[in-house]
Amino acid sequence: MWCLAHPQKTDQQLLLLDCEGIGDPEKGDEQNDNSIMALAVLLSSLFVYNSKDIIQQTSLRDLQQIMSLTCLTIFVTELAKLIRVKSQGQDNQEPEFDEIFPDFVWTLRDLTTDLEIDGVDVSSDEYLENCLKLRPDIAGCDVVIETDPSTEATEKTQDYNSLRKCLREYFPSRRCFGFGCPAARRKLKRLQELSDAEVDEDFVEEFGRFSEYVYTEGKVKRVLGGYHITGTMLCGLLEGYVRDFVRKDIPCVESSVARMAELENETAVSKALERYDDLAAAQSAEPSQNLVSLARLYQHNHKEALQTFMRHSLMDKSGKHLGKLEAALDSRYREQVSKMESDSERRCKALISETMGSLQEKLSSQHYMKVGGHAEFQQDLKMCIEEYNARSVGEFNPGQVLSSFLESLKPQSQSLQTMESFASEKEAQLAELTERITELSNEFRAKELERDAAEQARRKELFTQLEAKFETEKALRMREQEQAIRHREVEVARYLGEGHVQDSSRLEAARMNLRAEFMRTKCLSLWQYVILNFLSLGIEIVKLILVFLVKK
Repeated sequence: MWCLAHPQKTDQQLLLLDCEGIGDPEKGDEQNDNSIMALAVLLSSLFVYNSKDIIQQTSLRDLQQIMSLTCLTIFVTELAKLIRVKSQGQDNQEPEFDEIFPDFVWTLRDLTTDLEIDGVDVSSDEYLENCLKLRPDIAGCDVVIETDPSTEATEKTQDYNSLRKCLREYFPSRRCFGFGCPAARRKLKRLQELSDAEVDEDFVEEFGRFSEYVYTEGKVKRVLGGYHITGTMLCGLLEGYVRDFVRKDIPCVESSVARMAELENETAVSKALERYDDLAAAQSAEPSQNLVSLARLYQHNHKEALQTFMRHSLMDKSGKHLGKLEAALDSRYREQVSKMESDSERRCKALISETMGSLQEKLSSQHYMKVGGHAEFQQDLKMCIEEYNARSVGEFNPGQVLSSFLESLKPQSQSLQTMESFASEKEAQLAELTERITELSNEFRAKELERDAAEQARRKELFTQLEAKFETEKALRMREQEQAIRHREVEVARYLGEGHVQDSSRLEAARMNLRAEFMRTKCLSLWQYVILNFLSLGIEIVKLILVFLVKK
């Protein structure tokens, strides 16, 4: 296995998996060959089969043996039994291998003859497609063709056609490259030391075409759903497939992808929380001192974290990981609110001690225990409250701390009122205090309303990104289905042109099923998706989506 930077695409890496051929008697382990070949087909985006000289029936038989012995691509009737594309499906459903199999390239090396069809020179691609034509048989044609009626002849025809059907139906993209001998026999032993000038000119030219095809036409590896995978994701898939082989289980592509998605979504949650924490740490230099500013910052940080999650997550259809992220973000927000409240309360208490210090000293020294003392006390208290209010602007809830302090002064105020016996003045002053407390309460309620508005905005942003994620995943699935439909249309026409009506009808039925699934995907709305997946979606996600859809 080799990994190197892509020479043309800086955002991609090339990973070469060399299976080292099959049937080596020195290995003594046929199953090891089969497992490696199976992994190559499952992991690659471009599968290169290498054989000597022109394509002959023996080469095709060898390739059929390679494929049939793996637990992945056994052809003809056993294929659907020995590999599952999806974890759940109907027994009579056509295997959707053309949606997961890599592009196929057949390289012919050490060619000693020109590539011809009926004496006419053709390109290597035309030569390959001609070799994949089916032989006519009585059971598959509407017209009578003279053939050997024996069972042996029929079986030979079926054996001849079986691999060709699989290559045509399961590999949507097929190419062929033909290489002559690179150098004279005496130079082959030091072939790796030769310069391009010493290598056969035709060989160098064909190799250039092959390399250019790999570099320009080679695709990034995709999984079910149309998602491009990273190196980390590829490792997750590899671990899942190897685990299946070790347990002698039938590899299920959908289950392996689901396991990979679980790991990726856990990572997406971690990255989103890391993004949120980084933003919060950068903002800690100027901490918020009121709920409005804190809610505004949280709304911004929440949006950034949500965007990070959406970029890195895949196939979180139940909303499990999104719900986990929302719970973690909500917990962080509550912690921030609680810390802000405690810090603000501590500062307000210190400010009370500072602004009310002279008043408390006079109370302790019984300065107000005299005629007119209560009126003086009320005047001093009013001045202290005004100073406190001016200096506590921006604190989380300064009115609550002030109310608690005023409540503690009531016994002393009442004693002064009793001594002064100024009942009417007492009522007016108490009314003034009550009014002030009411104003503070109203301010607190107004802040609560602002907090609710910020929460509503956060929910709206979450719904917007959920809706965008749904449409993105829907578009990926439709693109994937359209490619498979176009491929099957081509093969249906080819079967019909070659006289294989039964194969044409079978593949046409599969194409129509996929077409119906494509139309269902195309017409699926977010509302219908919620109804169809109500039990699997998280209850919080369902409630959020239904609220916004009903409002719309």
